[in-house]
Amino acid sequence: MKSIPKLIVCFVTCFGAGAIGGVFTAMSVNTAWYAQLIKPALSPPGWVFAPVWNFLYLHRFGTFYTFRNVIDTGRKILDRKNYP
Repeated sequence: MKSIPKLIVCFVTCFGAGAIGGVFTAMSVNTAWYAQLIKPALSPPGWVFAPVWNFLYLHRFGTFYTFRNVIDTGRKILDRKNYP
């Protein structure tokens, strides 16, 4: 049960940082200069960015939570005894 608050803090930290960045990015992207940019032919459509960024932040959250558990338990990350 002790890990539930840690899980919530890690989740809010990672996705909160993404939300703050998203607010500032949305303010910049919705201006005329971005719409007038000449984009490369291979640039993905706009709907792809939300799922990809959520996937990246989900992995960042998992990594942050894992390292918090390693730090709190005092284990060494690269110690071979911790891995089968």
